Amino acid sequence: MLKYGVNSNFELRLITEYLGTTVKRPEVPGTHAAGFSPLALGLKVTLAEEKGFWPQAALIGHIELKSGSHEFKSPNTTTNFRFTFSNTLSDAWSLSYNLGAAWSGENPEATFLYTLSVGYSINKKLAAFAEAYSFFPERSKADNRVDGGFTYKFSPVVQFDVSGGLGLSENAPDYFLSTGLSMRFFK
Repeated sequence: MLKYGVNSNFELRLITEYLGTTVKRPEVPGTHAAGFSPLALGLKVTLAEEKGFWPQAALIGHIELKSGSHEFKSPNTTTNFRFTFSNTLSDAWSLSYNLGAAWSGENPEATFLYTLSVGYSINKKLAAFAEAYSFFPERSKADNRVDGGFTYKFSPVVQFDVSGGLGLSENAPDYFLSTGLSMRFFK
């Protein structure tokens, strides 16, 4: 993800991911796919700053182009948005949550979503988090998941993260792993 802060309340975003998936079923040999996700163009707009009980709030929105590797390319241009909220609970603890929707696939239909996450700052460089989230497609069953992980700040402008999680519902993945490296330019 590349972010460009236009000012303190508005940023532009460019996102792609390298994805890999393996499907194993007793009746079929395992299949593996890897490649880039569609390119997403987006923005983040600050709606409110945290003040007492009132959370920091923002709106994030993206348009995903018909791009990416064959295995992950969408047949349509798609879109998504999220209202994000966060509260500082103490010097070490934080609470984040969001609500949103996405439209994707061959016949785009809304998939509603939520996340609820708690974060803990272990020290100035290392933090941990745990999260529960779900996707609610209009015409199929919910996809419920939990995950947790760590972030490590090598410097004020470079951060590494690693996480893993489990699917809790029938159509969720059994497990998943993720890692990322974030860099801030032009600070």
